[in-house]
Amino acid sequence: MDLRRPRGTCLGTASTGRPQAIVSAVKRLRRRLEGVEGVGIETVRGVGYRLVLADRAERG
Repeated sequence: MDLRRPRGTCLGTASTGRPQAIVSAVKRLRRRLEGVEGVGIETVRGVGYRLVLADRAERG
């Protein structure tokens, strides 16, 4: 995946930061969300990341 594309898409402008910073931030966020039921981050190949929220009906 070209990490420069999602960065520009998310921020709306060209950023001068490291592309690896996105990967690191998502990794930290995933760790923090591990204990939260029904919430996760999914990698969308060629696009970036997506926040996944379980439907209330599924959680019971």
